[in-house]
Amino acid sequence: MSVRGNPKNFDNVDDALILFNEMIDKYPRPSVVEFNKLLGTIVRMKHYAIVVSMYSQIELLGVPHDVYSFNILVNCYCQLGHIDFGFSISHATSLFDEMVDKGYQPNLIVYSTILNGLSKTGNTDRAVRFLRMMEDRGSEPNIVAYNTVIDSLCKKGSLNEALHLFSQVKVKGIRPDIVTYSCLIHAMYDLGQQEEATRLLNEMVDNNISLNIFTYNILIDAHCKDGKIFEALDTVDTMKKQGIEPNLVTYNILVDAHCKEGKVSKAEDIVDTMIKHSIEPNVVTYGALINGHCLQNRMDKARKVFRSMIKKGCAPDISSYNIMINGYCKAKRIDEAMELFHEISQKGPIADTVTYNTLMQGMCQLGRVSSACELLRKMIAFGQVPNVMTCSILLNGLCKSDKLEKALELFQAMRNSKLELDIVCYNILIDGLCKAGHIEVGKELFHKISLNGLKPDVYTYSIMINGFCKEGLQDEAYQLFRSMGDNNRLLDSCCYNVMIQGFLQNNYTSKATQVLKEMVREIQKKYYRFDNVDDAFNLFNKMIQRYPKPSIVEFTKLLAAIVRMKHYAIAVSMCSQMELLGVSWDVYSLSILEGMVSEAKDVVGTMIKQGIEPDVTYNILVVAHCREGMVSETEDIVDAMIKHNIEPNVVAYSALINGHCLQNKMDKARKVFQLMIKKGCAPDIFSYNIMINGYYKAQRIDEAMELFHEISQKGPNPDIATFNTLMQCMCKLGRVSSACELLRKMIAFGQVPNVVLDKLEEALELFQAMRNSKLELDTVFGKELFHKLSVNGLKPSVYTFYND
Repeated sequence: MSVRGNPKNFDNVDDALILFNEMIDKYPRPSVVEFNKLLGTIVRMKHYAIVVSMYSQIELLGVPHDVYSFNILVNCYCQLGHIDFGFSISHATSLFDEMVDKGYQPNLIVYSTILNGLSKTGNTDRAVRFLRMMEDRGSEPNIVAYNTVIDSLCKKGSLNEALHLFSQVKVKGIRPDIVTYSCLIHAMYDLGQQEEATRLLNEMVDNNISLNIFTYNILIDAHCKDGKIFEALDTVDTMKKQGIEPNLVTYNILVDAHCKEGKVSKAEDIVDTMIKHSIEPNVVTYGALINGHCLQNRMDKARKVFRSMIKKGCAPDISSYNIMINGYCKAKRIDEAMELFHEISQKGPIADTVTYNTLMQGMCQLGRVSSACELLRKMIAFGQVPNVMTCSILLNGLCKSDKLEKALELFQAMRNSKLELDIVCYNILIDGLCKAGHIEVGKELFHKISLNGLKPDVYTYSIMINGFCKEGLQDEAYQLFRSMGDNNRLLDSCCYNVMIQGFLQNNYTSKATQVLKEMVREIQKKYYRFDNVDDAFNLFNKMIQRYPKPSIVEFTKLLAAIVRMKHYAIAVSMCSQMELLGVSWDVYSLSILEGMVSEAKDVVGTMIKQGIEPDVTYNILVVAHCREGMVSETEDIVDAMIKHNIEPNVVAYSALINGHCLQNKMDKARKVFQLMIKKGCAPDIFSYNIMINGYYKAQRIDEAMELFHEISQKGPNPDIATFNTLMQCMCKLGRVSSACELLRKMIAFGQVPNVVLDKLEEALELFQAMRNSKLELDTVFGKELFHKLSVNGLKPSVYTFYND
């Protein structure tokens, strides 16, 4: 083997090592040029650590560096991610000076290599400083060097700095390329700055820079994240017209978006299309499909895709396993989740923190807190570090299981481990302490929050206010309530409700009324908080990622703001995501859609044209039309649903029944009710209550009682609204004794009456006698009843305060 031989002929690193050993034994020794050829070959084999070791030996032998050897060495350190391992930036600078003194000038490749290494290892600030040093030394960076730093700034979230550097590039007369624009546009979309991204996109086109597949994928991804799948598909069509075919990334974005919208069948069609175009699905594609089935609680289908993935030679990564485990946990099939966990333990990949957290969450939800704590011990034993989510899951499980001592022990252990606990952990523990009556311990922990560098949020205050109220410490509760406003913290409806209920429980009626009126004023203001839909959408994304999920009340405020901005398609998309996440609508969240009835029809029309099943949208339309009194139009919508093989759900059927009841068309209401049962959609107690209330208003008490006997025998269980409606009906017809008999049944069914119970039978008879004798019931009588409500620990509702 010749020392002067061509090193490019090496097939493996062993041959290269043999030649290196021969070279260092030669005398005179080969020049650095010969060593560079050899080591350059080893670099191409990606044996970076070996090259670093070889150069150390060369230096010891007195072979001097040249600009090429320096470049090779810098590249190796950067690839290894060891910028500070024997080769710091200060060392590099001094070596640059030495090279310049000897007549060598570090070239652009050397600078770019270091910039790339710094950026890849997250040393963005140092990369910026190095870029400036490069300019100062007279080596003008090219667009590749600037792109490296701009991309690093964008990934760090420092968009303003990236834009400032972008401006400097243009001032210097350097022409930005497709990479420059793509980095900035991607960052803008990620930060919700759609308008700025569009402006930059137009600037790019004006500068005759054609979009490539990378840029198109950024646009498609941005549309999908905004819930604008139609626009994403339009962008794909535009891309194809430009002669650019979708790649694996494009298809994965579309598959994921459709699955998250609940359109798994459409996602499967997209996968079929990509296979026809010779693009094989990868682990990301399969993961999106599996997640789509899991979101719809179709775990058997998810399992089928998972097994198919393995069968086709695509090894699932830990993310794929985590999706499956999460799906099983949400379906309360914890044993199957554990089977997968044991499969990971035996065959790999290595379970990560997400795996353990998901399983612990599933166990805690089923009350198996001891098993969750045991899993924590295994997690630590296997080298996985618990994070703040681990802590919040276990704290929540322990508090709900009344294991407060263990919760406090865990909390202290996590703090001792230097884990930075967030406000959620404090909230969970304080809530558990307050509910168990340990208000003083909760108060002490509340005061420690600020000392530990955190700020109490609205939930912290609500928990403490509620705790004080339950202990009868009304003054402390109100003082804390008012301090929120003084400290510029946002009072929400939850805080107001807690404070109002606290006042009522402790007979402070006038103060409760005062706070109630203040709450109404503040909530009306908050409905107009957003200036544009981007802000609203950013908040929605934050809300759905929060743990625990916000209440339907919070989502309703947001939906109302979006509807007022006339972004109806976005409102519908959000409703769809809410349903997939298990956030149930209530009458208020549905009522905000009243104003978009005609517009919503257009949205549905567009969806059908695009081949997308507007299942959630249909159900919303049914409710909205019925609330507008448009019952015949509602029937048309239900017919359209059935035509498109979309079965109305219990909410839609109940809305239609209610529509007929409101128009006193009880026979039609009964017909819809029976159709609902025939179609396999089991009526809930809300459906029965609508029918019973309709019969009551039509004074058809016997038919109302028939339905009552039906639910008594077959279910669902009658609730307080069922009994109240029937008793009100009987009293109105003068059948007070029957009402009293029904009261006894109510108590037998375990329902707690929500009226003053002292001598209720006599009260009913007396009240009816007063009405029959034409005795006028004045405000004095009303005030006495109101007083009785508070004395007996009951909570007057908004209607109590505002009824005429």
